[in-house]
Amino acid sequence: MMKLISTISSISDGSTRGAGNAAGKELYGLLDVYFEQAAKQLLLATPSDGIDLIKYLISSFSRYHAAAGISSRLLSYYDRWIKGEVDAGKGWFRPTKNMGLTWKELKDDKFKKSEKFQKLKRQELTQWGYEDGDSTQRVATLEEYAEAGSPVNCTVPVKSMALRRFRTELIAPLLLRVNAPNVSSAADPESHVDNMQKARGARNFIRRGQSVLFNAVGGMLRSKNLDQEEKIRLAGELVNLLKVIGFRKNYALRRKLNDYLSLHLSTTPQT
Repeated sequence: MMKLISTISSISDGSTRGAGNAAGKELYGLLDVYFEQAAKQLLLATPSDGIDLIKYLISSFSRYHAAAGISSRLLSYYDRWIKGEVDAGKGWFRPTKNMGLTWKELKDDKFKKSEKFQKLKRQELTQWGYEDGDSTQRVATLEEYAEAGSPVNCTVPVKSMALRRFRTELIAPLLLRVNAPNVSSAADPESHVDNMQKARGARNFIRRGQSVLFNAVGGMLRSKNLDQEEKIRLAGELVNLLKVIGFRKNYALRRKLNDYLSLHLSTTPQT
Protein backbone atom coordinates (compact mmCIF):
# COMPACT_ATOMS: atom_id res chain seq x y z
CA MET A 1 0.00 0.00 0.00
CA MET A 2 2.88 2.37 0.74
CA LYS A 3 4.19 1.66 -2.76
CA LEU A 4 0.77 2.68 -4.08
CA ILE A 5 0.92 5.97 -2.17
CA SER A 6 4.48 6.61 -3.36
CA THR A 7 3.49 6.03 -6.98
CA ILE A 8 0.51 8.37 -6.74
CA SER A 9 2.71 10.98 -5.09
CA SER A 10 5.17 10.82 -7.99
CA ILE A 11 2.29 11.23 -10.45
CA SER A 12 1.04 14.30 -8.60
CA ASP A 13 4.49 15.88 -8.91
CA GLY A 14 4.59 15.23 -12.65
CA SER A 15 3.42 17.14 -15.67
CA THR A 16 -0.29 16.35 -15.47
CA ARG A 17 -1.14 19.45 -13.46
CA GLY A 18 -3.09 21.75 -15.74
CA ALA A 19 -3.10 19.19 -18.53
CA GLY A 20 -6.00 18.71 -20.88
CA ASN A 21 -8.82 16.24 -20.90
CA ALA A 22 -6.76 13.44 -22.47
CA ALA A 23 -4.16 13.65 -19.71
CA GLY A 24 -6.91 13.73 -17.10
CA LYS A 25 -8.44 10.55 -18.47
CA GLU A 26 -5.05 8.86 -18.64
CA LEU A 27 -4.28 9.68 -15.02
CA TYR A 28 -7.73 8.50 -13.96
CA GLY A 29 -7.15 5.16 -15.66
CA LEU A 30 -3.70 4.77 -14.10
CA LEU A 31 -5.03 5.48 -10.62
CA ASP A 32 -7.86 3.00 -11.06
CA VAL A 33 -5.39 0.29 -12.10
CA TYR A 34 -3.21 1.00 -9.03
CA PHE A 35 -6.16 0.66 -6.68
CA GLU A 36 -7.41 -2.41 -8.53
CA GLN A 37 -4.05 -4.18 -8.21
CA ALA A 38 -3.68 -3.20 -4.55
CA ALA A 39 -7.08 -4.70 -3.71
CA LYS A 40 -6.35 -7.86 -5.71
CA GLN A 41 -3.16 -8.38 -3.72
CA LEU A 42 -5.20 -8.19 -0.53
CA LEU A 43 -7.54 -10.84 -1.92
CA LEU A 44 -4.66 -13.20 -2.64
CA ALA A 45 -3.58 -13.01 1.01
CA THR A 46 -6.96 -13.77 2.59
CA PRO A 47 -6.82 -16.46 5.31
CA SER A 48 -9.06 -19.51 5.08
CA ASP A 49 -10.42 -19.48 8.64
CA GLY A 50 -13.71 -17.60 8.90
CA ILE A 51 -12.96 -15.51 11.99
CA ASP A 52 -9.41 -14.83 10.81
CA LEU A 53 -10.86 -13.74 7.48
CA ILE A 54 -13.15 -11.20 9.13
CA LYS A 55 -10.31 -9.82 11.25
CA TYR A 56 -8.09 -9.66 8.17
CA LEU A 57 -10.69 -7.73 6.18
CA ILE A 58 -11.24 -5.25 9.00
CA SER A 59 -7.53 -4.60 9.55
CA SER A 60 -6.84 -4.43 5.80
CA PHE A 61 -9.68 -1.98 5.32
CA SER A 62 -8.40 0.25 8.11
CA ARG A 63 -5.02 0.59 6.37
CA TYR A 64 -6.52 0.80 2.88
CA HIS A 65 -9.06 3.43 3.93
CA ALA A 66 -6.31 5.55 5.49
CA ALA A 67 -4.19 5.22 2.34
CA ALA A 68 -7.16 6.18 0.17
CA GLY A 69 -7.59 9.35 2.23
CA ILE A 70 -3.90 10.21 1.86
CA SER A 71 -4.09 9.58 -1.88
CA SER A 72 -7.08 11.89 -2.13
CA ARG A 73 -5.26 14.68 -0.31
CA LEU A 74 -2.15 14.24 -2.46
CA LEU A 75 -4.31 14.60 -5.55
CA SER A 76 -6.76 17.21 -4.28
CA TYR A 77 -6.04 19.39 -7.33
CA TYR A 78 -7.07 16.50 -9.58
CA ASP A 79 -10.58 16.31 -8.13
CA ARG A 80 -11.27 19.54 -10.03
CA TRP A 81 -10.92 17.62 -13.29
CA ILE A 82 -13.10 14.86 -11.86
CA LYS A 83 -15.76 17.39 -10.87
CA GLY A 84 -15.85 18.57 -14.47
CA GLU A 85 -16.50 15.00 -15.63
CA VAL A 86 -19.22 14.57 -13.01
CA ASP A 87 -20.85 17.85 -14.06
CA ALA A 88 -20.82 16.50 -17.62
CA GLY A 89 -23.03 13.61 -16.51
CA LYS A 90 -20.38 10.92 -16.01
CA GLY A 91 -20.71 10.57 -12.23
CA TRP A 92 -22.57 8.01 -10.11
CA PHE A 93 -25.95 9.75 -10.48
CA ARG A 94 -27.23 9.73 -14.03
CA PRO A 95 -30.86 10.84 -14.41
CA THR A 96 -32.86 9.08 -17.10
CA LYS A 97 -36.16 9.56 -18.87
CA ASN A 98 -37.56 6.78 -16.67
CA MET A 99 -37.40 9.22 -13.76
CA GLY A 100 -40.12 11.30 -15.39
CA LEU A 101 -37.73 13.73 -17.05
CA THR A 102 -38.01 15.23 -20.50
CA TRP A 103 -35.25 15.11 -23.10
CA LYS A 104 -34.97 18.88 -22.76
CA GLU A 105 -34.26 18.57 -19.04
CA LEU A 106 -31.74 15.79 -19.57
CA LYS A 107 -29.80 17.87 -22.09
CA ASP A 108 -29.98 21.13 -20.13
CA ASP A 109 -26.82 21.81 -18.10
CA LYS A 110 -28.78 24.22 -15.90
CA PHE A 111 -31.09 21.37 -14.87
CA LYS A 112 -28.25 19.85 -12.80
CA LYS A 113 -28.41 22.88 -10.53
CA SER A 114 -32.18 22.76 -10.11
CA GLU A 115 -34.08 21.67 -7.01
CA LYS A 116 -35.75 18.93 -9.05
CA PHE A 117 -32.36 17.41 -9.86
CA GLN A 118 -31.29 17.55 -6.22
CA LYS A 119 -34.56 15.95 -5.14
CA LEU A 120 -34.05 13.06 -7.56
CA LYS A 121 -30.52 12.60 -6.26
CA ARG A 122 -31.75 12.52 -2.66
CA GLN A 123 -34.32 9.90 -3.65
CA GLU A 124 -31.51 7.74 -5.01
CA LEU A 125 -29.54 8.28 -1.81
CA THR A 126 -32.32 6.65 0.23
CA GLN A 127 -30.73 3.37 -0.88
CA TRP A 128 -27.72 4.31 1.25
CA GLY A 129 -29.73 5.65 4.18
CA TYR A 130 -30.89 9.17 3.32
CA GLU A 131 -33.88 10.46 5.28
CA ASP A 132 -35.79 13.72 4.96
CA GLY A 133 -34.17 16.41 7.04
CA ASP A 134 -30.66 14.98 6.90
CA SER A 135 -27.95 17.61 7.21
CA THR A 136 -25.81 18.77 4.31
CA GLN A 137 -22.84 16.93 5.82
CA ARG A 138 -24.86 13.73 6.13
CA VAL A 139 -25.93 13.99 2.48
CA ALA A 140 -22.31 14.50 1.42
CA THR A 141 -21.27 11.39 3.36
CA LEU A 142 -24.05 9.32 1.81
CA GLU A 143 -23.01 10.52 -1.62
CA GLU A 144 -19.51 9.20 -0.94
CA TYR A 145 -21.06 5.81 -0.15
CA ALA A 146 -23.03 5.97 -3.41
CA GLU A 147 -19.86 6.85 -5.34
CA ALA A 148 -18.05 3.86 -3.85
CA GLY A 149 -21.04 1.68 -4.71
CA SER A 150 -21.23 2.83 -8.32
CA PRO A 151 -20.23 0.80 -11.41
CA VAL A 152 -16.58 1.15 -12.41
CA ASN A 153 -17.48 3.13 -15.53
CA CYS A 154 -18.75 6.03 -13.41
CA THR A 155 -16.31 8.86 -12.74
CA VAL A 156 -15.89 9.45 -9.00
CA PRO A 157 -13.38 11.27 -6.75
CA VAL A 158 -10.06 9.57 -5.98
CA LYS A 159 -11.00 8.33 -2.51
CA SER A 160 -14.29 6.88 -3.74
CA MET A 161 -12.46 5.24 -6.66
CA ALA A 162 -10.14 3.50 -4.21
CA LEU A 163 -12.99 2.32 -1.98
CA ARG A 164 -14.91 1.09 -5.01
CA ARG A 165 -11.99 -1.13 -5.98
CA PHE A 166 -11.84 -2.51 -2.43
CA ARG A 167 -15.44 -3.55 -2.99
CA THR A 168 -15.12 -4.95 -6.52
CA GLU A 169 -11.74 -6.67 -6.20
CA LEU A 170 -11.69 -7.90 -2.59
CA ILE A 171 -15.17 -8.06 -1.08
CA ALA A 172 -17.20 -8.95 -4.19
CA PRO A 173 -15.25 -12.18 -4.89
CA LEU A 174 -15.83 -13.27 -1.30
CA LEU A 175 -19.57 -12.75 -1.78
CA LEU A 176 -19.86 -15.07 -4.78
CA ARG A 177 -21.94 -18.11 -3.88
CA VAL A 178 -20.10 -21.40 -4.04
CA ASN A 179 -21.34 -23.96 -6.60
CA ALA A 180 -24.18 -21.66 -7.61
CA PRO A 181 -25.02 -21.35 -11.33
CA ASN A 182 -25.37 -18.04 -13.16
CA VAL A 183 -23.50 -16.06 -10.53
CA SER A 184 -23.09 -12.41 -11.43
CA SER A 185 -20.88 -9.76 -9.89
CA ALA A 186 -20.35 -6.03 -10.10
CA ALA A 187 -17.17 -6.44 -12.10
CA ASP A 188 -15.86 -9.38 -14.13
CA PRO A 189 -17.12 -12.31 -12.01
CA GLU A 190 -15.04 -14.91 -13.85
CA SER A 191 -11.77 -13.26 -12.88
CA HIS A 192 -13.08 -12.92 -9.32
CA VAL A 193 -13.74 -16.65 -9.14
CA ASP A 194 -10.23 -17.41 -10.39
CA ASN A 195 -8.70 -15.03 -7.86
CA MET A 196 -10.78 -16.44 -5.04
CA GLN A 197 -9.75 -19.99 -5.88
CA LYS A 198 -6.09 -19.02 -5.95
CA ALA A 199 -6.40 -17.08 -2.73
CA ARG A 200 -8.33 -19.61 -0.73
CA GLY A 201 -7.29 -22.99 -2.08
CA ALA A 202 -9.61 -25.79 -0.99
CA ARG A 203 -13.14 -24.55 -0.27
CA ASN A 204 -14.64 -27.63 1.35
CA PHE A 205 -15.26 -25.69 4.57
CA ILE A 206 -17.84 -23.50 2.81
CA ARG A 207 -21.48 -24.54 2.88
CA ARG A 208 -22.88 -25.23 -0.55
CA GLY A 209 -24.82 -22.25 -1.89
CA GLN A 210 -23.20 -19.77 0.51
CA SER A 211 -20.47 -17.26 -0.15
CA VAL A 212 -17.14 -17.28 1.65
CA LEU A 213 -17.94 -14.09 3.54
CA PHE A 214 -21.52 -15.02 4.45
CA ASN A 215 -20.23 -18.32 5.77
CA ALA A 216 -17.51 -16.57 7.77
CA VAL A 217 -19.98 -14.13 9.33
CA GLY A 218 -22.38 -16.91 10.25
CA GLY A 219 -19.57 -18.87 11.87
CA MET A 220 -18.36 -15.81 13.75
CA LEU A 221 -21.80 -15.02 15.15
CA ARG A 222 -22.29 -18.65 16.24
CA SER A 223 -18.77 -19.11 17.59
CA LYS A 224 -18.32 -20.24 21.18
CA ASN A 225 -14.68 -19.15 21.13
CA LEU A 226 -15.53 -15.43 21.05
CA ASP A 227 -17.20 -13.51 23.84
CA GLN A 228 -20.22 -11.33 23.11
CA GLU A 229 -18.26 -8.10 23.30
CA GLU A 230 -15.81 -9.26 20.63
CA LYS A 231 -18.62 -10.43 18.34
CA ILE A 232 -20.30 -7.04 18.65
CA ARG A 233 -17.03 -5.27 17.87
CA LEU A 234 -16.34 -7.38 14.78
CA ALA A 235 -19.93 -7.13 13.55
CA GLY A 236 -19.93 -3.35 14.01
CA GLU A 237 -16.65 -2.84 12.18
CA LEU A 238 -17.65 -5.15 9.35
CA VAL A 239 -21.02 -3.47 8.81
CA ASN A 240 -19.26 -0.10 8.75
CA LEU A 241 -16.82 -1.46 6.16
CA LEU A 242 -19.68 -2.59 3.93
CA LYS A 243 -21.40 0.77 4.33
CA VAL A 244 -18.34 2.85 3.46
CA ILE A 245 -17.47 0.84 0.33
CA GLY A 246 -20.95 1.36 -1.05
CA PHE A 247 -23.18 -1.59 -0.20
CA ARG A 248 -26.76 -0.37 0.05
CA LYS A 249 -28.52 -0.37 3.41
CA ASN A 250 -30.84 -3.24 2.41
CA TYR A 251 -28.01 -5.51 1.25
CA ALA A 252 -28.48 -8.92 2.87
CA LEU A 253 -25.19 -9.04 4.78
CA ARG A 254 -25.63 -5.51 6.10
CA ARG A 255 -29.12 -6.42 7.29
CA LYS A 256 -27.85 -9.60 8.95
CA LEU A 257 -25.15 -7.73 10.85
CA ASN A 258 -27.43 -4.83 11.79
CA ASP A 259 -30.08 -7.26 13.05
CA TYR A 260 -27.47 -8.91 15.23
CA LEU A 261 -26.27 -5.56 16.58
CA SER A 262 -29.82 -4.38 17.19
CA LEU A 263 -30.50 -7.52 19.19
CA HIS A 264 -27.42 -7.19 21.36
CA LEU A 265 -27.10 -3.45 21.77
CA SER A 266 -29.38 -1.04 23.57
CA THR A 267 -29.40 1.31 20.56
CA THR A 268 -29.67 0.43 16.89
CA PRO A 269 -26.58 1.38 14.84
CA GLN A 270 -27.08 4.12 12.29
CA THR A 271 -27.48 2.77 8.77
